[in-house]
Amino acid sequence: MTQGDMGDPIFYSGPNPPQITINPDFTYTGIESCATISGDFILGIGYSYDFLLQAQNYEQDESNCQPGEAEYALFELHNGSLLDSSVYEGNDGNDYLQWEYAPGFLSYFTNVLLTTPENSLADLRIYPNPAQNKIIIQSATNNFDSVSISDINGKIVSSSKNLASNEIDVSNLKTGMYFITITSSEGSITKKFIKN
Repeated sequence: MTQGDMGDPIFYSGPNPPQITINPDFTYTGIESCATISGDFILGIGYSYDFLLQAQNYEQDESNCQPGEAEYALFELHNGSLLDSSVYEGNDGNDYLQWEYAPGFLSYFTNVLLTTPENSLADLRIYPNPAQNKIIIQSATNNFDSVSISDINGKIVSSSKNLASNEIDVSNLKTGMYFITITSSEGSITKKFIKN
């Protein structure tokens, strides 16, 4: 469902309503009418909602469509709008993903499945933040399969596998905001930090 400027909502039904799958690495794939879409998201801290997504690298494939048949509803993905987002349980017992891409302009998705289970990563902390030379990962587990750091454009600037220590050297990073993604057997989590 979409809603524009507090107007009447538009419900999409039928065999191919707009659909989106967001993977743990924040790549996404979706369907809009007969076309498929793909790209990836940058994750950030939300303003009015729980978290912020920004779409990038948007692609569409109309090879399964007749000329002029493709219809697009998720225009906010085309232009990389900031999506103030939440996942919540509705009064009807269904889980919803909601994002607002401009004041009063919202998209709602139902049949939401969260693939990252509740685990000790949910309590993971990184400090100091802002950091100068190193950051420390504090978690109930120290068995991390991989740790990667990406800049605000989503480019991975540092990565390591089978981390033997909970300390990460960030002394060679330029000043700015970064995202650290930590993966273990329990799933993955992404945190934001500032490098001074």
